[in-house]
Amino acid sequence: MPRWRKHGSTSTFVQFCIYFIQASFRLGNCTYKILAIFESLEFAIWKKKYFGEITTYHNRHKLCLVILDELSNSTPTGSKVNIYEFGVAFGELCKYITENAKFLYNYNGFDTFTGLPNSWRGLPKGAISTNNMLPDTTGDNIFFHVGLVENTISSVDFKSENVNFFIFDFDLYAPTLFTYKFIRKSIKKGDILFFDEAFTPDEKIIIENYFFRDFNYKVIGSTPFAIAFKIEEILF
Repeated sequence: MPRWRKHGSTSTFVQFCIYFIQASFRLGNCTYKILAIFESLEFAIWKKKYFGEITTYHNRHKLCLVILDELSNSTPTGSKVNIYEFGVAFGELCKYITENAKFLYNYNGFDTFTGLPNSWRGLPKGAISTNNMLPDTTGDNIFFHVGLVENTISSVDFKSENVNFFIFDFDLYAPTLFTYKFIRKSIKKGDILFFDEAFTPDEKIIIENYFFRDFNYKVIGSTPFAIAFKIEEILF
């Protein structure tokens, strides 16, 4: 198998280009930086193909503010929003969301807090570890579920009349797909799904082969790497 086929990019042509550039210019171990550039370009083409013109924000914080405004405007007074973050890491997004939410909510975050369970895109197993330290975001409505999601997700009841905001940020294909399948039947009209690594082939596969078949939606917005949808109709 050619070396450039092992990097998991979206297309064979891009894989070849990445290896050719790296080898020709002796860039050393820059494969995944080059890969991210190419994949973000392919992601822009992918978004144009499926959604036409959509709003793209510079970073996920700006997109999250739009999502929070959407939730604030659509949530009945006195009702809570259920926020679920699958892949918390150092808690940066958790902190940002909980500090900027202008509605009642319960937050549930899922992570091992010991880093990646296996290697991913040039990062070794154990990368992105907090050494078992939980984020310093605390409150009576904030809960962290420590361990592999396969072992912790059943501790939460996802069946609720409240609006749900699901954030997928596990990076890895297997836990992301497992989580999506687990919560699938609990997703309802008005819920929001945020795919933080949608520019990668793994999340695009899940979006194309599972999400698109299960729901009609509107696109709330995107970044160069992520995309968010609001559910409009259940198809199963």
